[in-house]
Amino acid sequence: MILEFAEQKDALKPWLRVVYPPELATEHAVGPGPLVVGRSANHATFVLDDEWVSRRHCRLWRDGDRVMVEDLGSTNGTFIDGTRVRESELKLSDELQLGRIVLKLDMRTDAPEATSAPAAPPVPESECEKAVRDFLAQARNCGVSVGAAEIAVAFDAPPEDEILAFAMEEISETLRREQLSDDLLARSGADRFLFLMNDISAAQIATFCANLRGVFERQRFLFEGGEVRVRVLLRTARFEQAPEGLADVEKELA
Repeated sequence: MILEFAEQKDALKPWLRVVYPPELATEHAVGPGPLVVGRSANHATFVLDDEWVSRRHCRLWRDGDRVMVEDLGSTNGTFIDGTRVRESELKLSDELQLGRIVLKLDMRTDAPEATSAPAAPPVPESECEKAVRDFLAQARNCGVSVGAAEIAVAFDAPPEDEILAFAMEEISETLRREQLSDDLLARSGADRFLFLMNDISAAQIATFCANLRGVFERQRFLFEGGEVRVRVLLRTARFEQAPEGLADVEKELA
């Protein structure tokens, strides 16, 4: 079966629906951007109320005419037809299982297209230190862990100002698509961003950064008709207990 994703009134559109247990029956469209499935409304777009589902369990996205699913370092795993998967295509005949919940794909023409708007722009560098301090204080008050990722750009030769600004804007757009409602994304320098996530396991932050590396390896930076060679560097840290401020985070990034 060919899945049609063209912008047509009668185009088939993928929807993910719960088929078991029946009392949790619900559904959500799979749009152009990633659909994050999990237990927490702060961590997921499609929320499933099941203790065996991780707060940020897996995500789905459209890759041409395919729907892909990727485990996000969940505790209990993501299964397709009984086989645990890290990343796989999800077909119409497949059963996707998260905890005790079973989901399937539907293709429909009677529903609007799902949208995935980017989050707000990153906190500017001038406000980064305060924003980080406030984020960490809230995490300490809630008693949750914190994951940090620093994303920096590097060039073979010092870039002109407009090239650097262009690259940072492109990277900002990419990071905003990965940002959840309670994440903090901030400019921490002229050539770097800081991404903070709370209540996240070591496996989840490793998966998050592996995803980002894959995205940036595929990303092309086209400026005024030519391609700019940009290297994106990532450093990460995880804190079981949130530290005090930006300097503490930067000291642990590796």
